[in-house]
Amino acid sequence: MGAAADLLLKDAAAAAEFAAVDIMPLLMAELPDSVPRARVEELLGRLQPYYVDREGVTGPNRGPILEALPQLGEPMHSQAARSLVLAVNCRDGLERLVRRLTPGEGDVAPASDGDADAPDIRVGRRMMKLAEHGTDVWGGDLARASTFDRMPHGGRFLRTHACAAALALCAVTSRANGSAARSLKEYAAHPFVSGAPGRWRIVHCEVPEDRTDITAPIPGKIFRTATSVALVLAGGGVDPDRTLWEYAPDGVFSEDGPLAPAGVRVTRAHVLQPVRPGDWFARFAELCREHGPAPARPDLAAAFAERLGLSPAEATVLLMAHAPCAPYQLDEEEGYLSHHHAADLKPWRIRQKDADRAVAALTSLLGSRFLTTLYDKLLPDDPRQLWTTGPDVDRAAEWWLRELGGPLPVPTALLPLAAKETLAPEGEAASARQRRRGGQGWWPHLRLPALLGRVAAGASCLTPHRAVLMGEPQPLDLPRIAAWAAYRTAAGDPTRPVIGAAISRLCEEYASLPGPLTLFSLRSNSLMGPPPSTGALTAHPAVTEVADAEYDMRHLRVDPAALKGPDDPVLETLDAYLDSVLPSQWLPSPSGLPALADLRLLLSDDFAALGQHLTTDGERPPGWEQDPARSVPHLVEECATAFGLGQDAAALLLMLLALPDPSDRNVKAWTGWKTARFQQAEAELGASGRVLRAVRPRAGRSLFLPGAWQERKPPRLPIERSKLGLLPLAREHRSTSHLAAVPFVPLPTLFARAWEGAVQPVPPKGQDAMSR
Repeated sequence: MGAAADLLLKDAAAAAEFAAVDIMPLLMAELPDSVPRARVEELLGRLQPYYVDREGVTGPNRGPILEALPQLGEPMHSQAARSLVLAVNCRDGLERLVRRLTPGEGDVAPASDGDADAPDIRVGRRMMKLAEHGTDVWGGDLARASTFDRMPHGGRFLRTHACAAALALCAVTSRANGSAARSLKEYAAHPFVSGAPGRWRIVHCEVPEDRTDITAPIPGKIFRTATSVALVLAGGGVDPDRTLWEYAPDGVFSEDGPLAPAGVRVTRAHVLQPVRPGDWFARFAELCREHGPAPARPDLAAAFAERLGLSPAEATVLLMAHAPCAPYQLDEEEGYLSHHHAADLKPWRIRQKDADRAVAALTSLLGSRFLTTLYDKLLPDDPRQLWTTGPDVDRAAEWWLRELGGPLPVPTALLPLAAKETLAPEGEAASARQRRRGGQGWWPHLRLPALLGRVAAGASCLTPHRAVLMGEPQPLDLPRIAAWAAYRTAAGDPTRPVIGAAISRLCEEYASLPGPLTLFSLRSNSLMGPPPSTGALTAHPAVTEVADAEYDMRHLRVDPAALKGPDDPVLETLDAYLDSVLPSQWLPSPSGLPALADLRLLLSDDFAALGQHLTTDGERPPGWEQDPARSVPHLVEECATAFGLGQDAAALLLMLLALPDPSDRNVKAWTGWKTARFQQAEAELGASGRVLRAVRPRAGRSLFLPGAWQERKPPRLPIERSKLGLLPLAREHRSTSHLAAVPFVPLPTLFARAWEGAVQPVPPKGQDAMSR
C-alpha cells in the first residue's frame, strides 16, 4: 500500500516548488541582527533534526549552538536557539517531501545497513580527514578545541564492539534486520573495523581541577595533535573524568595521551581490536543481507546440551547468546551487556519462560566473563558457517570441558519429563548486604540436569564437581529427585542401581551429619514487610534461625538429631508456616526447591528401603514395577479371588488403590496392554461396584476410588484423598507442590499396604463422595 501511495503522489512540479523553498530568510528574521548569515548556514550543517522543547534547545544540538553563537545565551532558555533547530527540522522535512514527490526518487527505501550517514562512521571519517590533511595543531587550551562534531552519547559503535561476538550469534537467530543485525552491519562499515588495525583507541583520562573553564572539554570537542586526533566521547561539567576516542594515522600513540599539553592525565587506554578481522564483519553483513536469519538448529542445541550436561533450554540460549556477557576489551566500561531477545523460540522447541530461567541460571552460575569467552569460541572463523552448520560448538565444547571438566552422567532421557513434572519456585532474590557494582541478588536456581546428574553419579553424588554448576552438594538437595527418578524408570534400567547407591549414600551422610540443615530462607519484602514471626518455631530445640553473612536473608534450619522421625509434629508446624508466607518472603534451599519434604524422606525408613531395593534391581525381570502383575503377582491373585475379578481387572484395581497417577495412558505404558485389553479390564472393574465412574479434570482416567477427591495444580495431578496416607508427598503443602507426587517406598511394599487397607466394606454401588 505504501508503494502504491508513493506512485500516486509523484508530482515533478510540486517537488520543484517545495525544493525552491528557502528557510533562511524566515530564520534570519528570528535571530539578532549581529548574527551573520554565513555562520548560521555553517551551523545548520552541523545540527541534526531533533525534538524542540517549548523553552529552548536540549540534546545533541545544545553544544554546537553554544559554541558557534554564544551571544544567544544558554540554548536551553533561548528562543533564537529554538528557531535554529526548528529550521533544521523544516529543512529535513522538505528534503524528505521532495524525494517522495520526485518521479524516480524514493521508490525504493534506502537500506539502513550502516553506511556513511551513520553518525559514528561519519565522525570517524571526519577525524581521519582532520589527521591527514594538515589541519592546524591544537594549541593546548581545553576551552579552544580544533573543531566540534555531534555524536551519540558514548558512541554506539563501542557498545557493538564490546559484545560483537554475542551480537553476531544473536543476529542470525533473530528476526530479519533486527537491532543486532543492524548494529553489526553498521559496525562492519566503521573505519576502525574496515581499515588498517591498531590505529584507534579509547582513552580514559582526568582533566586538571584548576582548569580555566570548569566544564571543558565537553563531549563533541575534537582536538588535532601532532600525531593524532582525539574526540571527547563522554564526561563534562565539574567531574574531571573524560573518555576520548583517538585516531593515529601511523598507529603511534603518545604514552602521555593526546591532551597532555593541557595537564590531562591518562588513567587507562585500549587500542581497539575487533573480535574478528574487518573482512569477517564485511562478509557477515553481506550474508545477513543475502540470507536473513539462519535456520533454527534444535538438534545442535540438544547435542551441545548432552555434551556439557546442560538442559536443552540452557544450550539454546547459549547458542543464541541470550545470556548477558561482559564487555570484550573494554573491561572497565559499564552498560555493554548483551540484552537482545528478538528470537522466535518456537522453532528451537523451547518455551520463553524456560529460556528466561536458563538465562538467569547461567548468568548467575557461569558469570559474564566466562560467557564472553564462550561466545567468542562459538563464533566460527568463517561467517558462512553460521548459516550452513551453525555456531562452532566443537571448539566451544572443547574449551568448556578444559575449563570446567566433564559433566556428570545426566540421564538425558528423563530430562523432558522432569521438566514437565517440576515447577521452579518464583519469588524475589535476596539483596547483598554490601552493595557492589554489577552485583546480583541471591536466588537458588533449579537446574534439573545438575540434580539428575548427581543422582546418576550414585555413591559419588555428594562429591564436589565444578561442572555441575550448582555449588557444594548438600544431602537435602537430592532425596525427592532421587525418589522421582526411581519411580520414572523401569526395572532393568541401568540407572536404577546407581539411583539406589545415591539414596544409600544420602542416608549414610544424613546419619553422620552434625548440626542443623537449612530447609528454606526468609526475607523482608519492601512492600509487604517481613514474614510472620518464627518465634513459635524457634521455641522448639530442633529449629534455629540464622542471619546470612552476605545477603539480606535468614536461614531456617532444623537439627535432625532433635526430631522423633518423619512424623514429628514440628515438621507439620514448619509446613504450616511455609504455607503462610508470601511468595516474595521466602527463598528455596540451594537446590532450587524447599528442602522440608526432602528432610522427611531422609528421616524415613521407607526411603532407605527404597535405596536397598534399587541396588538389587538386577535380580528382577525387566519392566515397570507399577504393573502389579509383574511386581506383586500374588496380590493380584488375592485381589481377583477376594473380589471375583479377572486378573487384569484386579491389577487395575491395585494400581488405582496405590499409585498417584494411574491414568489410562500410564496404565497402558506400564502393563503393555493394547487398547482392547485395557478397555475390557476397565469395563469389568467399572461394573464391579468397587470403583466410581466419573469425568474429572486433569485425571486422565474415568475410574476412581470412592471418597473425597483432591484437586491439585500442575505439575501435580489431582488424587483421591484416601491415598494421602500412602503417599506423603501428595499432601498439599508449599514444600511438596513443586514436584509431581511419587512414592518413596519400594513399589511392592506400597501395593501391599494399599491392599491391606482395601479389605474393608464396600460403599453402595454408584455412590460418589467427591468433596465439595
